Amino acid sequence: MNDEYERTVVSIIDEHNENSTITLDKWTSDVLHEHLPDVHASIQKVYNAICEQNIKKGLNLSRREKGNEVRKYANRKAMEFSPVTLDLSDLEF
Repeated sequence: MNDEYERTVVSIIDEHNENSTITLDKWTSDVLHEHLPDVHASIQKVYNAICEQNIKKGLNLSRREKGNEVRKYANRKAMEFSPVTLDLSDLEF
């Protein structure tokens, strides 16, 4: 990871009822804070849902994999609230 990349740490309670954290990129966190009444509660809800699916489907996801799933979901939600619109029509690839 690039140390110049800004992040926001969100506190959660993990599936073992212990304090833990999930790190989101700053842009995602900022957008979610603008549009959700309680970002921590929303992230906790997503984490809990991922843990439930992990158990139901017997996936045995690692802590990192669960965090990655939360980050992907949070980023998708942020994109829905504030889509990035770039004009790349002149870009040659």
